[in-house]
Amino acid sequence: LTFFASDCITELYGRRAATVVVNVGFVMNFVLLGLVYSTIEAPVAGNSPVAAGTFASVLGASGAVVAGSLLAYLVSQNWDVFVFDRLRQATDGRHLWLRNLGSTLTSQLLDTVIFVGVAFLLLQGLSLQVALSLMVGQYVFKLLVAVADTPFVYAAVALVRSRGSSPDAYVTEAQ
Repeated sequence: LTFFASDCITELYGRRAATVVVNVGFVMNFVLLGLVYSTIEAPVAGNSPVAAGTFASVLGASGAVVAGSLLAYLVSQNWDVFVFDRLRQATDGRHLWLRNLGSTLTSQLLDTVIFVGVAFLLLQGLSLQVALSLMVGQYVFKLLVAVADTPFVYAAVALVRSRGSSPDAYVTEAQ
């Protein structure tokens, strides 16, 4: 869904606005992590039906998964915005489907390789064969989602434009 959102934002408001949203999202992940870990460390209410250890194991994601996820998010989302904008320039604003698919398919490949490579192969010592299997499975699923979300990108862009919002005015003001 984040790739869907960044494609819509890039289409409607431009590369700069989308990059800001992506990077704010990255920072907000750290805020969320702080909230989760402070909640884990807080004392458990005396009448809680959930033990502190159970609570911590459910909410406390492994450090390797968090590191892989954050790095993959930062790199792949910024790549998505960059490629989408370049394709928009190359197509003179035509072929939204090409921008959506081209940017999402390449950024999802980066996302998958970085996430699995860092979280499981590098930091947890998973075998290369198993890591590659995870990568292929995840990427195939992401390919299907990317193809399926293209009509929704068209719908979201059309909806915003039909409501009289002026993305071009926003981009001009932001610059």
